Amino acid sequence: MRIKSFLTTTLFYGISTAINKGLMLIAMPFLGSVLGIGEYGLWTLSQIVISVGAPILSLNSISGIIREGVENEKVGYSSFIRYSILVLLVSLVIGFILIFLPSTWLWYTIILILIESFQNNLLGWYRARDRHINYFVLILLKLLALMASIFIVKSEPSLDQLLFYQIVLGAMFILPFYVKELFYSVYEKIPIAFKGTLIFSALLIPHGVAQWIMSGSDRLIIKYVLNDLELGKYSLAYTLAMVLMIVNSGFALTIPNFILKDYETWVSGNKKVKILFLYCIVTILITVVLIFSIDFVKPYISLLNEVDRTVKEIIVWLVNGIYLLGIYFFYVNILFYHRKSKIVSSITLVTALINLLGTYIFVKKIGIYGAAIVTFASYLIYLGLFIYESSKIEKRVFKYLKVELMLIVLTLGVNFSVLFFI
Repeated sequence: MRIKSFLTTTLFYGISTAINKGLMLIAMPFLGSVLGIGEYGLWTLSQIVISVGAPILSLNSISGIIREGVENEKVGYSSFIRYSILVLLVSLVIGFILIFLPSTWLWYTIILILIESFQNNLLGWYRARDRHINYFVLILLKLLALMASIFIVKSEPSLDQLLFYQIVLGAMFILPFYVKELFYSVYEKIPIAFKGTLIFSALLIPHGVAQWIMSGSDRLIIKYVLNDLELGKYSLAYTLAMVLMIVNSGFALTIPNFILKDYETWVSGNKKVKILFLYCIVTILITVVLIFSIDFVKPYISLLNEVDRTVKEIIVWLVNGIYLLGIYFFYVNILFYHRKSKIVSSITLVTALINLLGTYIFVKKIGIYGAAIVTFASYLIYLGLFIYESSKIEKRVFKYLKVELMLIVLTLGVNFSVLFFI
């Protein structure tokens, strides 16, 4: 595994996934022209619900398709088809139920979950076969659907209308990709252990839900314990902190494939340390640039007028938490390689419960600042547990662990020192 190749793939997937998961950040300047701070908070909440709802509805199809498709194209494509049929059947049932329910922002969100589930099947298939161009174009079209929706509703701003046009355009853009895969690919109904694949991916659903609790439940708690204004301010801080997710997303998509192809190099060499060192440097640079550039950009983005000293401090706490989440990918994928999905889900559920309880207590005591502190603490616990569990399965983790921990502590120290200059 060459570092240059790893970083190139990481950068490519990082940009692609940053568009997908970073819609809140990318669209923020434009959303400010059609939504108030309260509606913006609800829209970000909608996107968070979509991000957790789609993996549940599709039984975490991405993990199953990638796990099978990287090693065997026919098995991977067969899994893709079977997951697609599963999502279609579930969608028909949910669609029938929605007919009898009132159209609210949550109603539109559920439909977007259905669309996202089909997209996840495609993305898993593209990743499994390293079809980078298809992956990137599909993600880019999702962004274009949002931008077009914002443009359409600009004359008569409405959150429900914005979500409605996201549904219409999103479905239109994804359909050609599905048609191409279903009718232009040769599907051989080969005997595969799909039940085992389904169990493997399904066991990771609690992991995905628990991750959502750690990354998204804070906004729900803030909404119901405080108010929409505080929700909007915290959502804004979280959106800005997610700049670092560009790198994290690259890790999330690149490391699993590399480990599946060359496990020995990953666990026995020092390349992991070099990659971690570069990640630490990038994290520090992003933190410094992000915090000290906000005031210069304020005149051009109206939503940033809500960013005061407290919001900046919250951003620092959140960036450091997201940084720890990025390092988690270095260790959790060792467990994925050994198919230890039960351990992965158990750790994530325990940490999520700690996060949920801690967020509620701290938000009631010190407001949105408390949510940021708990987020950082949760990811610190999360990382520690995964280092411990991966070292039990793979003893070579200890080889460079002291150096890695030193880099982590040093990076956190530099980042937190920024608080003294705000």
